This record gives sequence, C-alpha cells and structure tokens, in this order.
Amino acid sequence: MLYAAIAAYISVNLGAFFTAVELGIQPLLFHTADGRALFFPYNLAQSVYFISGSHLIIGGVVEAAVTAMAVRYMQRANQPLLAVYPHGSPLPGGAPAPAKVSLKKVYAAIIGLVILAPLGLLATGTAWGEWSPEEIRKMIGYVPEGIAKASGSSLSLMPDYAIKGLDKNLFQSSAGYIISAVAGLALIFLAVYLFNKFQAKGEKSNGL
Repeated sequence: MLYAAIAAYISVNLGAFFTAVELGIQPLLFHTADGRALFFPYNLAQSVYFISGSHLIIGGVVEAAVTAMAVRYMQRANQPLLAVYPHGSPLPGGAPAPAKVSLKKVYAAIIGLVILAPLGLLATGTAWGEWSPEEIRKMIGYVPEGIAKASGSSLSLMPDYAIKGLDKNLFQSSAGYIISAVAGLALIFLAVYLFNKFQAKGEKSNGL
C-alpha cells in the first residue's frame, strides 16, 4: 500500500512536469514575427512553477492518499490479487479466500461523492492553464491565433459539467454537476461490465 502511494505521487508529478514543459516551450517554438504566442502564452518557468508546484503540494498528496485507500480496499476484497504476506515467508499453497467486504458501504460512498459533486461550484476562478479565450484576452491583452481557431471546434455533451439550459442559477448548476457525475459513473460501470463479460467468455472458451 505504501509503495502504491509513493508510485502514485511520483507518476502524477512526472505527468504534471512534462505537461508543464510541453506548454512552457510553446511560446518559444510557436510565435508571430512580433513575438506574440500562437498557442500557450506563458513561458517554461511560469508553467513549471504553477503546474508542478500545485501537484507537488496538493495534487500528488491527494492522488497518493486515494491510491493507498483503493489498494487497501482491493487487498481486503480480493486477497488472491493483492495478497499481503510477511516479508520472506513462502507463499501458501492455496490462494486465500477473499475477505467479506460490504458493497453497501462502497455504493454509499459513491452516492455520497455524487451528491457532493456540486462543491466544485464553490471554487472561484479557473484552473491554471484551462482558461477560455475571453479570460486569456483579459490576462494578456490578446487571444493567440491557434487558440482562437480551435476554441469553437471541440464537441462536448456536458461542457463545464453543465447541461444547456440548466445553468441559470445555483440549483440548476448543481443538478448539472450531479447529472454529469452520474453519466460518468454509468460509463465506467458499463466499461467494467463489458470487460468482465469478455473476460468470462474468454475463460469459458479456453476451458478455464
């Protein structure tokens, strides 16, 4: 569990660092003759400071904690997969029986997280690097050409976790957040269900 948490912390911060580098070198590589950025407008030092800094202090810690809890749960629920044995002791001849874990608690936790999803509305401002063209214009005085061209080309069923027409007040925005969370969970459960079905079919065809 400890090693999983450490791996999660390192991997998240590596991803954040390389993302910061990818964004930070864009003003140097892609700019107009007068020096205006064509895409991301902030340099490497600024990108690394804000993106890596927030992940080192907050994002990585949260990811490590969530990963540790998830691995701990799997160790209890499916011991043959992530069995814990004393260091240096031989593995037992047979796989240990899975521990009894109440799925009611898992479902209750998921429902609780869905209900709490609108807490995201309490956060002010926009995450660093995720600005709209209008916000960029206010910050630097212009919208980079590449961002202006691509701003209307993306397709999203629920942009900003909202549903068109359900964003006129806090209650409607909260409903949009909850519906987005439910839709995301439904897709995850569907993917897991289909994976299990294909896996069981493969094992059956192989005589396992």
